[in-house]
Amino acid sequence: VLGKPTCTVDTDSSDTDNPTIGNSSIAKLLQAKVSAILGAESSSVTENVLSKVTASPGTVMISPANTDDKLTGISKWYFRTAPNNTVEANALGSQIISDGHTKVGILVFNDPYGTNLRDATQKVVEKNGGTVTYGATGKGQEFPSTQTTFSSDVSAVLATKPDAIVIDAF
Repeated sequence: VLGKPTCTVDTDSSDTDNPTIGNSSIAKLLQAKVSAILGAESSSVTENVLSKVTASPGTVMISPANTDDKLTGISKWYFRTAPNNTVEANALGSQIISDGHTKVGILVFNDPYGTNLRDATQKVVEKNGGTVTYGATGKGQEFPSTQTTFSSDVSAVLATKPDAIVIDAF
């Protein structure tokens, strides 16, 4: 690149449930004195490691998948190629309302990605006259990232009789 040899160092950023993996991977990359870090995929992993990256002058971090609004403008050394959750939520909430749905249930993953997208979608739905019947901000109805069965969550959201359901998860 620009007349200089390049190499790659592969590591695993892991996920919200395994923060030590992301931390050790960032340490390995910074010790190798990389110029740029591609990843992490998860906004919560990026939030966990970004201060370590920005403490290393000249190291850029670029994510193709981070969407959490809190990451917008967080550092001059951090970039993302995906739009933030507000953009997605505006499209999603507007589509739900334009399709004639006004009672929305939200099944939401309890991490920064899930709750941030839910909060932004809820604002759009409510601003346009709709209501969130399940999974609303502050109701404590989010599911943990380690959950593998969802029958009770599905039953709970259906019991609120929504005319649309948003599944906000990986």
